[in-house]
Order: sequence, then structure tokens, then C-alpha cells
Amino acid sequence: MVVRATQVVVTGSQLAQVTRFIVTNTATREQVVLDSLVASSTAVVITIPANISIGGYTVTLRQADGSLSIDLTSAARFLVTQNLTAVTDNVGSMAGGLPLTLSVDSASPGFNTTALTQNRVALGPVGCTVLTATRTSLQCSPASPLGLAFAEYWNLPINTYTMPDIFSFDKPDVTTFVNMSSYITWGSGSPDSRIQPNFYATRFTWYQQIAATSNYTFWVNADDQSGLAVDDVPVLTSKGSTTMRLSAGVHKFVPPSLPA
Repeated sequence: MVVRATQVVVTGSQLAQVTRFIVTNTATREQVVLDSLVASSTAVVITIPANISIGGYTVTLRQADGSLSIDLTSAARFLVTQNLTAVTDNVGSMAGGLPLTLSVDSASPGFNTTALTQNRVALGPVGCTVLTATRTSLQCSPASPLGLAFAEYWNLPINTYTMPDIFSFDKPDVTTFVNMSSYITWGSGSPDSRIQPNFYATRFTWYQQIAATSNYTFWVNADDQSGLAVDDVPVLTSKGSTTMRLSAGVHKFVPPSLPA
């Protein structure tokens, strides 16, 4: 992924005679022809122009005699994207969140200030309605995540049969949201193509309103192992059940699991 005014390098062979660098937007088919480049026998270097649109692009190289490059492996592709520098007021709730402010740097394409609906913001599967926008700043209102649990996945070393301290894991390989009312099973597969079919860790997180102060029994089960933390305190480190007293109000629940 690149932002505007970033250099892109295409490597290959017999490139010294390249005089044109042609990029085609994969969605709109809009083409931009660039001739301010540096070419050698094995590489062509170009600077992405400041007025290029956001999106995915394919690259075609053209020599002075009109011959075009061949990209048999579809490797000559790049994505022009916003360079997000800050997210402020990032506090959510079961009813939705406070307005989020997204900021991008001056090299980014910037937000659409005249047609707000052309700016789309997604927080996983949860939308964020755009309220205002300047070129480098956008404010949106998050929708409610009711009925969804935040899911994080990590690939683990092969033959990991003992559940690690998933409660303390960070930097997940994949994140998404899942419907809490569904029976979550992947059979012999995995939740995502980037996660291996066996030996991975899963951690779900959600917040739930407890109506009355009382004793509550929780039961967790998974193939092969699972656990449970309530309000960031582990109460089960393996599958099974536990009874604990909870006060009325909102509580945080985190059941990790180890499919192996």
C-alpha cells in the first residue's frame, strides 16, 4: 500500500528502454500515463502523482518502440490509500460510540468534502456514519455493536496442545466481529484463510448488561481448550464451569480458546 508522492519500484529484466509507466485503476479503469521515471536494466522507479485517486492499480511498462511489459504473475500491482495518522475520541458503547475523528497526513488523497456519502468508514462490520469532513480530517458516528463479539486470531506453532496465556496476547494475525447468537464452529477448517486449520488461538471479547446483583454460573467449552476472564480477571484457565457473584451493570467477558 502506498500514499501519493511515494516512490514505486518495478523490478524485472530488459527494462532500460522503458519510457512510459502506465497505471490502470482496477475499479474505474481510469489510466494515468507517467513519463517522469528512472529506468535501468532491472528496475523502473516512479513517484506516485499527488492527484491520483484512491484505489488499486495495475502497472504496464511501455518502451519507446511501443512494446508493452508482460506481468505473468500479476505482481505489478499497488494500492493507493489514506495514511491514517490518528483516531481520537475512540470510546464505544453498546448503544454506539462517541463521534470518531480520523486524521490523515498531507500526502494522503484526502477526504471528499463536497459529497460526504462518498467517504465510507467501517469498524469491522459496524458502520460509521460520516458527519463532517475536511481534506485531512473526518468525523463519523459509530453504529451500535449490539449482538456482536470482537474476535481475534493468532497462528501458533505446530503441535501446540497446551493453551498459552491468550489473555495477554497482542498483535493478532486477524481481527473481525462474530454474531454472538451463532454456534461458532469451523469443522476441519479455520475462521479465515490467513489462519492455519490447526494450532491457532482465538479470543472473543464482548460487554454484557447484568440486570441484578446475584450469583451467576458460566460454562465454557471448546475443542480442544478454552477459558474465561470476567472484567479482565481470569476465572477459568481451562474448559469447565465456575460460579461467581456479579453486581448489576455492564461487565466485560473474554473467553479464549485453543483449537488444536
